[in-house]
Amino acid sequence: LDANNGDIRVEGPKGAIKIRGKFGDIQVTEAEGADLDLETNNGSIVFTGSLGDGPHRVVSEFGNITLTIPSYSALAIDLETEFGTIESDLPVTLTGELEDKRWLGAINGGGATLVINTNNGNITLAVFNP
Repeated sequence: LDANNGDIRVEGPKGAIKIRGKFGDIQVTEAEGADLDLETNNGSIVFTGSLGDGPHRVVSEFGNITLTIPSYSALAIDLETEFGTIESDLPVTLTGELEDKRWLGAINGGGATLVINTNNGNITLAVFNP
């Protein structure tokens, strides 16, 4: 999916999801086994559902990014924000230097790669139990 102006909302997708937006929010809900490739220049990104084998990439230049995923999700993470905070309800094992603005590490021992980047926004990993 691609949109220059306006929000993009998708409910119940399965498998590979590629969404590009320029000015608008991206919202994906009730996803199953999703492989994420989500990007917007100016807007927030909200994802709820289970992740597939990846890799996963989620990028917003100006906007918050929130992923709500099952507590059993196993991921190798690279999360970075220039002007925001990073928070996780899932236990994260960090590797390398401890930094507030960039987290490298693993969730539940690691697994599929999850890269999240926002220049000006917060990154939140939340939990749901299906």
